[in-house]
Amino acid sequence: NSSRERSRATRTMIHGITRDPATSHGDDLVVAAFTAWTEPTPWLVRPYGVVDRPTVDAVQGLLDRADLTPEARCRLLDVLVSELSGEDQARVDAAAEEALAIARDLGDPDLLAFGLTTVLKGTHIDLRSDRRAALTAELDALVRDRELPAFQWYAAHAHGTVAAARSDVDALRRHVADGIAVARRYRMVEAEAVHRCTEAMLAHVDGRFGESERLYVEATGLMQRAGSAHAEGFLAIAVATLRLSEGRLAEFEPVLRDVAAGYPDGADAWALALAGQGRLDEARAARSAVPPLREDFFRTVFATLRTKALVALDAPGEAVGLIALLTPVHDQLGGVLSSSLAVQPVAHTLGELHRLVGDHERAAACFAEAERVAERWGAPHWA
Repeated sequence: NSSRERSRATRTMIHGITRDPATSHGDDLVVAAFTAWTEPTPWLVRPYGVVDRPTVDAVQGLLDRADLTPEARCRLLDVLVSELSGEDQARVDAAAEEALAIARDLGDPDLLAFGLTTVLKGTHIDLRSDRRAALTAELDALVRDRELPAFQWYAAHAHGTVAAARSDVDALRRHVADGIAVARRYRMVEAEAVHRCTEAMLAHVDGRFGESERLYVEATGLMQRAGSAHAEGFLAIAVATLRLSEGRLAEFEPVLRDVAAGYPDGADAWALALAGQGRLDEARAARSAVPPLREDFFRTVFATLRTKALVALDAPGEAVGLIALLTPVHDQLGGVLSSSLAVQPVAHTLGELHRLVGDHERAAACFAEAERVAERWGAPHWA
């Protein structure tokens, strides 16, 4: 069940097929390649922040065909969601909802479970927790008594992300335990790694920084065993969140230089580390062309790092936009929507932003809320 093997096999088949304009045989093979994968995966099947445009164009071309079976169309729409998640939300929403509608019309429980996970992938962003909760409850009820272990695990994972967004720590821990039990029972290595990352995140929240780092190393080791292309980059980001909490980010600068080269939103972490070393001119240069923050499950992590960089450089110009972005999730712990990373309460980040623009009264209110959020999570180091 390796995401890398799925992606590599499909893309190799696509690029190896020579299509004959006079026949649909080539297209039929491509449809078969794309729709052969029938298990849900919440992790990315492509490099983070990268869109494989030839693959997206190929999928869209197939979706334009009039002779697709409804099931093939449903599964192709899932591929489109996987390829564009975090990059083009309007298109992801449209594709995901159409896939679910097709699955409902066909009345096949297995395909309906697949359609529900397609929409869940598309709703793994801020302010979608109510929608995710409804979809997850439906998925859970559908697969609970069926021999569909991948979908049972996915339901536990999705329940956990809802609990995290709602700061329901006890529920999050229960769902993590449920997910690990399913993953181990069926030897789903990459699925187990996802929940091991959540365990590492919870250790970070508790202030057990050394244990958290050990758990992240173990989890990414499982990811590497499963062939994941994301293990090394994710571990760097995870350790960066720990170093931030420990006040040791500056010593992580060499690694963060590589993160900035490989992650669209990574320049702020590098700039913050440079600023911590007193290299302010280099820090300003490092983030001289930062892109808008991506709309995905890591958004509040990178928004926190961006805020810290702005404060370190005394650069309030971007603060108003960040305040608007973060205010709707002011009551959350930063990063936990990912169920794999955590940073300080969003309210604390908002307090820093308000203070940066000179609104000290609002900053004080935000810092007070941040203390309440930290207490709810049992995170005294953020209180």
